[in-house]
Amino acid sequence: MGYLHADNDNSYKVKTRRKVVIEKINLPFCLEINMKKALFYISFIVSFILLINVGKILIFDFNRLTEYGFGYLAGKFIMLLLFLSVVYLTRKSVINEK
Repeated sequence: MGYLHADNDNSYKVKTRRKVVIEKINLPFCLEINMKKALFYISFIVSFILLINVGKILIFDFNRLTEYGFGYLAGKFIMLLLFLSVVYLTRKSVINEK
């Protein structure tokens, strides 16, 4: 079995225990994404979904919430704040790269 080893030129070599395979695997253009950029977009999508979920609970189901329902809502709100803080912390790298 082998594993991929990253090179500096956005390509990967397949290394085995005994030798390095010379062939390089070039990534397609769509996969060459920065990790901060991927984290930004994933966090943005998840926070948008959580915002819609919290909004639906507050608009349609607030009168029917029980003790456990308020805990569920508080958990969703904490997760929303967590993902929004990740979006806020990674936004500068996405904006400045363009």
